[in-house]
Amino acid sequence: MAKFVDAQRDADDLAKLVNEDAEVTTRYGDNPKRSWKFLEGEFDALLAGFSVQGDAAIDAINADVVTVDNAKDSALTSINSNKVIVQQAADSVDVLVDKLTENYNLTPAFDFVDGFTIQTRNQAGKDADGNYWIYNGALPFEVNAGTVPSEPDYKQVTFNSSELVSYTENGDVDSALRRRAGYYALADAQIANLDIGQYVVLTDRANALFKVEQGGVANGFNIISINVSDTLVLQHDGEVFVGWLGALAGQESSSEIQAALDMGVDVTGNGNTYLATGLSHATALKSLKDITIVKSGNGVVLTSTGRASTYENVLIDGLNTLTGDNWVITADNVTLSNSGSRTDGGGLAVRAEGNRTKIIGSKEAYESVGQDYSIQIGNSSTTTLYSKLTNVDCQTGGGVNFINHGTGSIIGGQIGKTTVQVGSFSIYMTGVRFNGNLELFGSSSLSCSSITGDLTLANGTDVVSGMCIAPTVILQSGSSAIVNENIRESSIHLSQISSVGGVVVIDNLTGSANDIDNSVFLPSLPFAPVWTAETTAPSLGDGTLTGNYTRSGKFTRVDMQLTLGSTTTTGSGDWTFQMISQAKPASNDSIGSALGLISTSGFNNGVCLISQGTSNLRFVLGSQPAPGYARNNRPAVWGNGDYLKASITYPTR
Repeated sequence: MAKFVDAQRDADDLAKLVNEDAEVTTRYGDNPKRSWKFLEGEFDALLAGFSVQGDAAIDAINADVVTVDNAKDSALTSINSNKVIVQQAADSVDVLVDKLTENYNLTPAFDFVDGFTIQTRNQAGKDADGNYWIYNGALPFEVNAGTVPSEPDYKQVTFNSSELVSYTENGDVDSALRRRAGYYALADAQIANLDIGQYVVLTDRANALFKVEQGGVANGFNIISINVSDTLVLQHDGEVFVGWLGALAGQESSSEIQAALDMGVDVTGNGNTYLATGLSHATALKSLKDITIVKSGNGVVLTSTGRASTYENVLIDGLNTLTGDNWVITADNVTLSNSGSRTDGGGLAVRAEGNRTKIIGSKEAYESVGQDYSIQIGNSSTTTLYSKLTNVDCQTGGGVNFINHGTGSIIGGQIGKTTVQVGSFSIYMTGVRFNGNLELFGSSSLSCSSITGDLTLANGTDVVSGMCIAPTVILQSGSSAIVNENIRESSIHLSQISSVGGVVVIDNLTGSANDIDNSVFLPSLPFAPVWTAETTAPSLGDGTLTGNYTRSGKFTRVDMQLTLGSTTTTGSGDWTFQMISQAKPASNDSIGSALGLISTSGFNNGVCLISQGTSNLRFVLGSQPAPGYARNNRPAVWGNGDYLKASITYPTR
């Protein structure tokens, strides 16, 4: 029975494998098995995929064929174009060869005794002596029989010579070769057989290029004599290196540098150091740059008299005890850029007396060892204007001195002692670190700066107007701010320095006759009030009388206290206390607060007042039996330990 069932199962499975589109599981391994129709469907799908891929491949092949055809056409076009170019070049070469042959391939064409019609430049004729000549004029040209050739119509020639080959702007090749620059030491060039127009490179003049010229006045520097009548003349493009004129680095070169400055061109030292003194730069609108000059003798090293001359990266080094100022500027519009000057011989590093001098930056610090100033701007005899110092660095012992100078400025930088002398005006200073005393005796403006020394405003004898000290000025600890009298119409801010320890403010202005129309800001300062009485003078004895004041613009605030001692006598009559400054005339009386403590009557509140145009402070205290000012017995009898206090703010004139 089992065999029958297996046979029946196998028959069913076979029918499925033949007739159905499916995967069939049989009694045997490797199940399931794909039927015939299932395999047929897979095969059809595979064939369809091959068809699509084949079509795509055919399309790609056709596109490649088109690309190849286009590339072939482009290549053929390029080849044909290049053939034309090559042919044109070949034609040009043929023309050039024909031209060269015509002009330079000498051909013995005729004898002058016979005559001839000259058609081309290379046709040479022979004279009776056997010499050959070519014609220099327009062609064709008819040569008559028996002609005797001569220059300039004819030129005698030699076969196989370069003299016929032209050379732009310099004649023929033969002449150009003779003019080609030769390298010589100067001594050798002076004895060489040199042609007029020949160029010479002098190897002991920093390879300077010279040209042989006929005549000329030699000076030994840029024009050098080489024989009785000829000279070597320096060739340059507008800037001259002092080494070309014979200056040697590290050696005395005053004459050579002066010769360069006298040429009226821009001059450079190419960063080298030379020894020199007594130089003068007189040419306007020219420059000296990239040079260090070591002072080689007493006196001025460089005097700048050329208007609008400029100096860049120039250092004058006089740190060798030689005397005299280093650098003197008398011309207008002179600019020193990234330069410097140093001396220890008692002179100034820079003395600028021309208008509109500009000193910008520092190659090395401007320094005059042992002197108060390293830079002087202006002079005592003539007013100098419009100088400007920007980011200048001076050593601590050497600063800037403005003498009789108007409208100048110092912007940024670090300098030593600086003074604006009487007669100078409108000097503007900002962003500066002053490593020394700052003395402003002429009208000045100061802001955003710090001072390690003392600040002195006005010199105490000459009236100064237009002083402006901004609240951004800082004095370092240990400094003093001295405000002298005779300052008018100025704005002075010094109240901010009270926050810096150790700074002393000395106020000689408040209360002076010239303290007119000023706006002054001061920190709290002490003063000594003066106590008087109407009939009999009081005596302080062992009592105390103290006062402090501040100034805020055009107002003065005063705080005062009188404390009576055992030996104090109070005099007789109304009391008056003289304050630090007068109240402004033509103003209302100023009233402040007052407090009196009298042991017999207790506290007495009241007011104090200053009348217009005076500095006299008086008191009205308590509820008095009769109106009147405070006195020895008003509001009661004053005694030991009693005190009187006042605080008042009033306008000053």
